[in-house]
Amino acid sequence: MFINRDKTEFIKSYAPLMPVTCIRGPRQAGKTTLAKQCFPTYKYFLCDREATANSINADPEAFIADNLATAPGIIIDEFQLCPRILPAIKIYVDETGSQGQIILTGSQNYLMMANVTESLAGRVVLFTILPPSINELKQSKILPDNIDELMFKGSFPRLHADTNLSTEQFYLDYIDTYIQRDIKTLQKLPDEAQFLKFLKLCAGRCGQVLNVNTLAADAKIDVKTANQWLSLLSSCYIIYTLSPHYENFNKQLTKSPKLYFTDTGIICSLLGINSPEALANHKIRGALFENFVITESSKWYYTSSSTRPALYFWCDEQKHEIDLIVDLAGTLVPLEIKSANVARNNMTDVISFWHDLTGHPLDQSYVIYTGPDAISPTGPHFISWQNIPELFTKFYAPTKKKSPHSDE
Repeated sequence: MFINRDKTEFIKSYAPLMPVTCIRGPRQAGKTTLAKQCFPTYKYFLCDREATANSINADPEAFIADNLATAPGIIIDEFQLCPRILPAIKIYVDETGSQGQIILTGSQNYLMMANVTESLAGRVVLFTILPPSINELKQSKILPDNIDELMFKGSFPRLHADTNLSTEQFYLDYIDTYIQRDIKTLQKLPDEAQFLKFLKLCAGRCGQVLNVNTLAADAKIDVKTANQWLSLLSSCYIIYTLSPHYENFNKQLTKSPKLYFTDTGIICSLLGINSPEALANHKIRGALFENFVITESSKWYYTSSSTRPALYFWCDEQKHEIDLIVDLAGTLVPLEIKSANVARNNMTDVISFWHDLTGHPLDQSYVIYTGPDAISPTGPHFISWQNIPELFTKFYAPTKKKSPHSDE
């Protein structure tokens, strides 16, 4: 089954306005499928293939000119594996004035952006594509009703398009084939078993404030190495961090970020969770649901917004914590995240504390949980996880543009 992506029409309409379009994101997130759907008549080249890489590296300028002489455009997949292609692209678009003929996709953000920034500044539009969002799965009529099933399966399109594919085997292969291989291309790993242990320790810390010193000690590596590995995992779109909101409400605030994974299925695999039923009773379920909500909130920005994600958390020294703060051009909206399916009064205690501290109106506060929507005239409102896209669309409804812009 094909999953239509929310960014499709905008990419198709915007690409002709720029010399180069770059679609970036995790491996297996659907970048290649999206590029081929948007540009079905373009020639496709995968730099993972040795013959393609050799052809490009032998004479990148001739490769571009020859192929664009016989096709309306080209798609160069995993282009970061052929870094010589970027200077050649710059020469070609500068000399010809070409618009919309060159599409790049890649999955290693650090190497990609360093090279793109240097070689194609002012000539490239960037789009970030993550695994399909709630809205994209819902529109394709394949969104599971059960949140544990969705968190266990994750959001990678192949798992939803092919019901015969084993979720457990997919993630074992993903971790072995993609994560560890990509990290090796960025840095030589002295001990793969040690790195896998580090990755599992990160999974066990999802939704927690990141303490690199403790993480390094538990992994039996030095802090410098831990920071390097975290950076590399972020570069490959495996993990990301959520920054704290620093506005001083007369309290000492936490200044370290919180750690999350781009997909909850990876966490389940790393922690040995082998079924939705096992997840439903696992001690990490609450943190996993928080990870899921934060990631889905980020996806809304990448698919539907004209701005970068404006998401934070808030925590003071007494451990009062708001799981998610949405910054709407200076207006802060608090969201608590609870992995319960029944609304309870004590689930809003921290929001009430934050209301007393900041004066933020309770009727503009929300709890995202696993039960149905429960809208209160006085607030806070309880919102189902299935309606995260509608909630964020509501936040931006007065100012939202008709067409979402690129990421830059």
